[in-house]
Amino acid sequence: MQAWLREAFGDHSVLWGNALELRQLIERNGPSYLDRFEVIGGHFPYRSPVIGSLSGPLVRCAVVRRPLDQVISRFEWASRRPEHPLHCDKSLESALSSDTKFRNASTNGQCRYVGGSKIANQVASRVNSEDFIVGCFDFLSDFVDAVTETFELPNTPLTRKNGQADGYFDHHYSSDVERLIDNITVEDDALYHSVRRIRVKKIGDNLPVC
Repeated sequence: MQAWLREAFGDHSVLWGNALELRQLIERNGPSYLDRFEVIGGHFPYRSPVIGSLSGPLVRCAVVRRPLDQVISRFEWASRRPEHPLHCDKSLESALSSDTKFRNASTNGQCRYVGGSKIANQVASRVNSEDFIVGCFDFLSDFVDAVTETFELPNTPLTRKNGQADGYFDHHYSSDVERLIDNITVEDDALYHSVRRIRVKKIGDNLPVC
């Protein structure tokens, strides 16, 4: 997605980073530094100070994913990077069975990131009341079309590529892992199915009740 945004908006118009990196940028350069970019992207929650630093009109964009896939992918990413704040020297099952940073961050984490609440219906209400485009990972082309139409961008095809090692899902998956993930992502699952029902929520559309 980052590569597509850079191609669609122009490389110099896109700033990408996580919450810590973007906060450090603001501390070094001041909030006005962000005004030169058309797109601020990455992994940061709805209530991130980065958002509060932006001036002018704002359109929020997000993509939700089936919680089982999202949590396993996130664990794979973090487990291969010792510097990652959610890095854990345990198996995924062990990380989900104890009070780890990874488990806490994964507990309805998509709801909290998209809409600042751990309750799916509250997230849907917030999404419906703001300028928001929300896509579903299963239908990324619909999300790309919505962004392209909203910002009157040239038609730039989305290149799908997996940034994870082949076979990572099967390496971490077990029925116990699925059960543990299901237990902590009930609201994320409701949000995912709400978005999936309409494939993409455009500005002016409403998400169905979760």
